[in-house]
Amino acid sequence: MTKEKQINDILKELAKLLDVTKNEFDTITTSYKAVGNYLAEDSSPLKPFNPSIHPQGSFLLGTVVRPVSEEDDIDIDIVCELENKPNYWTQYDLKNAIGYRLKDSDLYSKKLDEEGKRCWTLLYGDNKYHLDVLPSLVCNNYRSIVENYFSRSNSYNPQVLAMHITDKTKDDYNTERNEQKWMITNPFGFAQWFLSSAQVAYKNERSILSEAKIDPVPHFGEDRFALQRVVQLLKRHRDIMFDGADAKPISIIITTLATRAYNKEINIFDALKHITTTMASYIEDRNGVKWVVNPVNPQENFADRWANDPKRKNNFYKWLDKIQADIDRLEKAFGTGLYNIKSILSEMFGENVSFATYENYSRHLSEQRANGKMRISSTGILGVSGVTKVEAHNFFGANEKEL
Repeated sequence: MTKEKQINDILKELAKLLDVTKNEFDTITTSYKAVGNYLAEDSSPLKPFNPSIHPQGSFLLGTVVRPVSEEDDIDIDIVCELENKPNYWTQYDLKNAIGYRLKDSDLYSKKLDEEGKRCWTLLYGDNKYHLDVLPSLVCNNYRSIVENYFSRSNSYNPQVLAMHITDKTKDDYNTERNEQKWMITNPFGFAQWFLSSAQVAYKNERSILSEAKIDPVPHFGEDRFALQRVVQLLKRHRDIMFDGADAKPISIIITTLATRAYNKEINIFDALKHITTTMASYIEDRNGVKWVVNPVNPQENFADRWANDPKRKNNFYKWLDKIQADIDRLEKAFGTGLYNIKSILSEMFGENVSFATYENYSRHLSEQRANGKMRISSTGILGVSGVTKVEAHNFFGANEKEL
């Protein structure tokens, strides 16, 4: 086993532990589908507008990261699409039409949290997650348009997937009836851009493509593209470094820059190292203003808050410096023993997940050794291929120096 493969295997194991489990995935999917069914049932006042609910954000991208604290909820972003509205409806009317319907349910009225700027939040405390439901207005037959777009080349104009959304902090929230003047977002256009970029290096890897479909509906699979795993690792490192601070680098900026910097690496560590080294070069400077351009809406700057809140910009660059230094330390630690590697992983990604990674990886190597598959190469790195067979024994020590 080469050093590069060993680092890749350990980081892959760690990223898996950041993900939702199969049971959590199924529970979350059941929950958002139930909300959609309730909004669209025949007795619903929203029925004439053909409401539907679909996941967006990290759940759709396959880049969910569990919270650092086991006491915190997993945040799941959901979009509620209405295909039309009465002419007199303002943003206020559309958002509250969905809110009133949720409040009319004995089940969902108890789950509703305080109204957000753009979303309604449903709390599922027993299962440790919440759904942020984003009301939106889309064109007729929107779902067919999305599905057709995902099945075609990404050379098509992603703006056909844009949707209009509400924002109660806007001056025209209670007055503007023309949805063309409302804010827009494009979660499915962004997802198609991201997933197409993530899978481009895997065209000959049927196994991973069968598990990670390029599709507007997420599918559970333990396997992920390297880019998906890198984004998970980047976000987790950010969460550890900033410990809940409001001015931490936001996920959409990290995801966008990582995708632009991705160079088709299949090895996770190679991708992580290249992305963190080059991602800053994709931040534009437009007349002294930093721009992280939305790939599916060139007029939108994901870093627009940096100008009025320099702490956000400074924190991004501090985080980038820190993760680059940590990656360098991690690379140098390989070959000095799993204990040293575990110590650095704990600082980067958290003690609990790093300990579990260490235990799982050690168990895997012990099983390989017990089965007589473990070999040691001429460089002294253990693996399933090499030149000298390693005899089985009953103990795999934390301080072994072969690794």
